[in-house]
Amino acid sequence: RQIRHWQFDNLRYRSAAELAEVFTPEYFRESSGAALSWLDAGNDAYFSLFKDARQWQHWQALSFSWLRDEKFSAVKRWIDLLAETSVRRFSMQSCTIGETGYRALVEHDFIARLEELELLNVYLGNAECRILINGKYQPRRLKRLNLEDCILSSGKPEMDGATFVDFIQSAFFSCLEDLENRYHVIGPEGMAALVRSPSRLTMRYLSLHNSRLGDAGLKVLFDNAWPALREIYISYDTFSAATLNWVKQTPLFGQCPEVAVF
Repeated sequence: RQIRHWQFDNLRYRSAAELAEVFTPEYFRESSGAALSWLDAGNDAYFSLFKDARQWQHWQALSFSWLRDEKFSAVKRWIDLLAETSVRRFSMQSCTIGETGYRALVEHDFIARLEELELLNVYLGNAECRILINGKYQPRRLKRLNLEDCILSSGKPEMDGATFVDFIQSAFFSCLEDLENRYHVIGPEGMAALVRSPSRLTMRYLSLHNSRLGDAGLKVLFDNAWPALREIYISYDTFSAATLNWVKQTPLFGQCPEVAVF
C-alpha cells in the first residue's frame, strides 16, 4: 500500500543516521511525497539522503518549511533536485530562497509541470519576481498559486504594485483556478490586470488578504464576469459602506455561494 504524503517535523534535531533509518529506498519507493520541516539545508549528510532523486522521481508533492541557510546555494541544491522528479505540487514556507533559489525554480522544465505552487513567508521582492517572469521555463499547467509576503519577519519591502501587475500578466496566471494572496500589493491596477488575464475564465477560488484593493479594486472585481468563480474572500482591506452595499447587488455576488468581504 502506497504511503501518500508524510509530514516530518523538526528534522534538524535528528542525526543523519536516524533519518537514514526513515528515508530508506523502501520509503522512497512506497511514498508519493513528503513535507519536510526544519531540515538543515547546509548539512551534507542530510542532503546525501535525497540527492539521488531517481529514488523519488515519481513523487507528486514536496513541501519544505524552514529550509534555511546563510548560503542561498545550500537551499538551491535542494530545489535543483526537482528537475529529476514528477513533482506537481511544491511548497516552500519560511525558507531562505534568495535570487539564486528563484533562478533554480525557472531554469529547469519542472516548473512547466507544476500544478500547485506555494511561496509562504518567503521573501519575494521586485528582483525575485522579475526572475520568475523572465525565467527560461514558465508554468503551463499551474492551477493553484498561494503567495504570502514575509515583510513582517524580514523587514524588507515587498514587491511593488507595478511589479505585481507584470507578474499577473505572466504565464503564472495563464490558467489559475485557485489564487491566494496575503500582504503583496495587488491594488486596483493588479485587479484590472487579473480581469484581463486568461485566469478570469478559469478562476474558482479567490482569497485576497491585505492586498490593498480599496473601493476601486473591489469594484473592478465585482463589475466583471467570472464564469467559474464560486468562492471569494477579501479581508483586511478598506471599503466604504456604499461600495459594500453595491457589491451585494452585483451578478457575481449572486453567483458565488461563498462571499466574505471585510
